[in-house]
Amino acid sequence: MINTIVKTSKFPDSQKIARVCLPHIKGDTLLKKNNYRPISILTAISKITDKVLAIQLRFYLENSSILSDCQFGFREKRNTTSDISRLMEQLYQNFNDGGVMQGIFLDFSKAFDTNNHEILADKLPFYNFLSDACVFFQSYLSNRKQFVKINDHNSALREVKIGVPQGSVLGPILFLIYINDMINSAPMFNYILFADDTNIFSKDPQLLIENIKHIGEWCLANKLVLNYTKTSKSNIQVKSNIQVPNKKIANLDNFELELGNQKLEIKQCTKLL
Repeated sequence: MINTIVKTSKFPDSQKIARVCLPHIKGDTLLKKNNYRPISILTAISKITDKVLAIQLRFYLENSSILSDCQFGFREKRNTTSDISRLMEQLYQNFNDGGVMQGIFLDFSKAFDTNNHEILADKLPFYNFLSDACVFFQSYLSNRKQFVKINDHNSALREVKIGVPQGSVLGPILFLIYINDMINSAPMFNYILFADDTNIFSKDPQLLIENIKHIGEWCLANKLVLNYTKTSKSNIQVKSNIQVPNKKIANLDNFELELGNQKLEIKQCTKLL
């Protein structure tokens, strides 16, 4: 069956129906959307098919060096420890030079759920996907449906027109392809990504002022929405009582930065991952 799916470049519609459950995560048990986290449950057959196809897709992406070296999410031999180690290497190097590192910590609103299918399909040929593979992924993403189940009650089926499939194995890998070219919008920065967890670093404040707008433009073009209440900026430097020969420690506590016409909040402490 899996071989037939690959040969025909068509993913069966019967395997594209998701049952959405709403487990309670916080607060009272009244049906308030922020107190529940929807989870999509797919058929067992579709997940097995996903796993087989994911092996081939990962092999192609890694052996063709398509994914950015800055991306650490959903990749073999890479994890959160690798992510933090890369960050520490950059920080220590900057500390040795006596400089200040400006960090921009981006937060996307429902990043996996807002991927545009047409934009994703347009990116596949750019990464040298064969025409049959492009047709297959268009079939994989299109005509997906879901229904919500609460207790013994099921809602009507609704079509899912955007987003990579929740609960799937291929979904996160397709998201990596979707976000992969973001670093090309402003290649002068240093990036550390873990899936949609995007962190940008620069040693030059003026460089940030002049080029951070390109990140906002990329988000707008790819229809990804930044959550400005959680997107922030931090200045990272050695403590003032540590002497660095022939270097002056800059004071950038009042350094302001705008992204998408929104002023970024400056935080003394922020969470990574």
